[in-house]
Amino acid sequence: MMNLTATFSRGLPTQKIGKVLYYQAEIDSTNNLAKQLAKAGEPEGSLVIAEKQTKGRGRWERSWASPAGVGLWFSLILRPPVAASQIAGITLLTTTVLAQVIYQETNLQVGCKWPNDLVYE
Repeated sequence: MMNLTATFSRGLPTQKIGKVLYYQAEIDSTNNLAKQLAKAGEPEGSLVIAEKQTKGRGRWERSWASPAGVGLWFSLILRPPVAASQIAGITLLTTTVLAQVIYQETNLQVGCKWPNDLVYE
């Protein structure tokens, strides 16, 4: 696992998101690593990115492969000050906002595959 924080965070205008960045060429699941890092005390906003996932998981623990070169595979550590019952709403809101921002910044129409996937073409 490579910690790419020094390489990439300098140019980010954010205060938290992506300021700590972990990269792996191949991983079972970015979410698994993000959970481990969160439990170990990594700060909110830490980002785990992979070129390829071999055991990605979706709703109802459905699995899928995330091949290299065809997508962005990442998990973000967040610690929102909300009740656990509100977490699903944050996921849906984030998906919607990201689709809107991508369109505003790139003019690319990105679709939402609920609850947390963005799809282009």
